[in-house]
Amino acid sequence: MKTQKLFALGIFATPIITTLGLGFSLKAQAAELGKASEYNVFVLGDVTQKYTDIQGKLAAGGDVNFFGGIGDRLPANSGNVVVAGRDFNFSGGQV
Repeated sequence: MKTQKLFALGIFATPIITTLGLGFSLKAQAAELGKASEYNVFVLGDVTQKYTDIQGKLAAGGDVNFFGGIGDRLPANSGNVVVAGRDFNFSGGQV
């Protein structure tokens, strides 16, 4: 009976101890994003957002459908605030 309890304890304790050991020993590293790092939102496909705002730049590989504000926290000389690979539809806000 005692052996079964120790075995059961070992089944649960081993993964927990292993997880804790790996969790503390590994450090996260940031990836370099290149030009994408200039944008608050960078999407490979289409973007559709309603009743929200993006305070920085937006880039999408497909269509951009946006109802809200984009780039309202950027200085006037910020370059391209919105880049769309296809169509850009915008209403109800300012760029």
